[in-house]
This record gives sequence, C-alpha cells and structure tokens, in this order.
Amino acid sequence: MSTGRILAIIGMVVAIAVVVPFFLVDPLDEKRLEGLPWQVEVLPDGTSRVFAIHVGEDSLEEAARKLGPGMEVAIVSMLKEQGSLEAYWDGFSAAGVLTGKLILLLEPGEGRLEGMRRRVVTVDYTGTGAKKMRLHPDDVPAALAARVMAITFIPTVDFDEEVVRQRFGVPARRLRDATGAEHFLYPRIGLDLILHEKGKEVLQYVAPRDFERLTRPLEEAPPAVR
Repeated sequence: MSTGRILAIIGMVVAIAVVVPFFLVDPLDEKRLEGLPWQVEVLPDGTSRVFAIHVGEDSLEEAARKLGPGMEVAIVSMLKEQGSLEAYWDGFSAAGVLTGKLILLLEPGEGRLEGMRRRVVTVDYTGTGAKKMRLHPDDVPAALAARVMAITFIPTVDFDEEVVRQRFGVPARRLRDATGAEHFLYPRIGLDLILHEKGKEVLQYVAPRDFERLTRPLEEAPPAVR
C-alpha cells in the first residue's frame, strides 16, 4: 500500500476522539476473547495470524469465510498510480468488542492487476480523490484466489500512546512522517501502528518477514517538518 494511499485512509476517517474503555478489558475477560488487535500470532515461517487471517498465505476466499458478510472488493488508486486490489469491511468487529474498518491488501498475481483495471465496470471517487474501481464479474474468481499480503485496521475508537504501550509494548522504533503522524514500529509482529493528532489511528499488519515493505516508504520519504 503506497504512502499516498495510507494518507488517504487517514484523511477519510478524521473524527472526534472518543474514550476507549474497551482497551482496558478485564484480563479474565480478555482470555476468553479472540481476534483483538494486539493478539498477533507469529509463525515459524515468518508469517503471522491476526484477526484469524494468516497474513501472506490465506486467499481472499479463505479470509472472507472467517470475517463474514459485508465485503466489498475494488482496485483503489491515488492520482495516476496503478493502484492495488483491496477487499474491505466497513463494519468489521474485532472479537465482538471493537468496531472499525478492515482492509485487506491482495496480491492477484503478476500481470493480473493491469487486466483487471482495463475491465472495471464502474469508477467512483472518494472524498480524498482516490479512485475506487469495481471489478468486472469475470475477474471476481481471480480476486477471491488472491493472497492476503497486508491488513489495515482503522478502529472507531481513539487511543493514545499510553494505551499503545500497554497493549502492544514498547516499539522497536518510532518514526514521524511528513504529515506529523507518528509510526510505532513492531517488526517482531509485523505491525506499523500510526498515531495521528488530526486523524484516526491506523494499524497496518504484514508478515514479519515482509516488514521492510512498511518501513521502506517511511525511510525514503522526506523528513517531517516540525
């Protein structure tokens, strides 16, 4: 997912902060819950499992069976970018207690995305100028077979640095991007957790073995202006 796309996601979900009582889940209750954002299982092959999805291995069809109804699939791009194939659930509920938007970044296979773009049936524009291109029905089977390469979760509730440290621990690194957003980097579990004073928090997951995919755009971007 490109840096521009990440910023667009943040821009689309700007909202007033709300309290996060659920992040203070009683430890006994938490043991009975599965699928919370900080419950990341790191596997021996360098992949991971979060929200029941095996990142880097599960197909969209497998993920959809686990996540339930409400899925939409589209090619999403900013400006002149080729874009990426994504599936999203606007009303996702993590462990039945935390709602938000869930986005799966898909890998359809070499050369397939360009053909899908040529055959899209409708193009919608979001408030940030991003294009959302609906697939032709003939391309849906290929989309369902595509692997889930990354997960983005945008919770409805807001939380601060104290909660982040309590639930996810001390990050290995912290980087501030050009927008002023701060990235808490957890390479061991493949997580880039973004805190933004003017927008919603964004949690991006990849397989830990692919963590460079998240950090490279940050390291190559211009430094933040303070």
